[in-house]
Amino acid sequence: MKLNKTHLLRQLQNIPDFTNLLTRRELRYIPKILGENEQVHGLTYGFHEGNIWLVVVTSLRLVFLYKKMLFGLKQKDYSLKDIVSFSYRGGLPFGEIKFQNADGSQKAVKIAHAKTHRIGDTISRLLSGSQPLERETFEKAVTLKIKRIANKLESLKESAMLIRREIERKKRKRLHLG
Repeated sequence: MKLNKTHLLRQLQNIPDFTNLLTRRELRYIPKILGENEQVHGLTYGFHEGNIWLVVVTSLRLVFLYKKMLFGLKQKDYSLKDIVSFSYRGGLPFGEIKFQNADGSQKAVKIAHAKTHRIGDTISRLLSGSQPLERETFEKAVTLKIKRIANKLESLKESAMLIRREIERKKRKRLHLG
């Protein structure tokens, strides 16, 4: 059963400062993206990747929505059960929420100072009630991260070896010419 607009409007009216967001173009897409039994717990807008996104905190995920000027909607979903770390801090004029997924990717969004703690507390509350990652999933994520770091170190090592060889070659060339 898809969420109908009336039920969604009732949920949104329970969110403080909801009326300040009524002009956001992304709002009309919320009923289309929410799943069955998914409830909206928080709503704000924030600066992320060079654009202003609508940040929707639901019972299952964080959803970032950005309506392009003419066509298209960008949507990013972050499941609450895949978030391994989360933090938020206030600041003037913007606060910031940061989180890291099980795959090691980190995300940050700057939001209005007045809304930082409300949204941060809402996400923290939902995360504390969400199922923790299974040990196997966490170990796979850590292993993947370690492999990425090892590959990066290997490529840096190869680059350094090539640079050393080039320096040695130039030294020999100068010694023979001088």
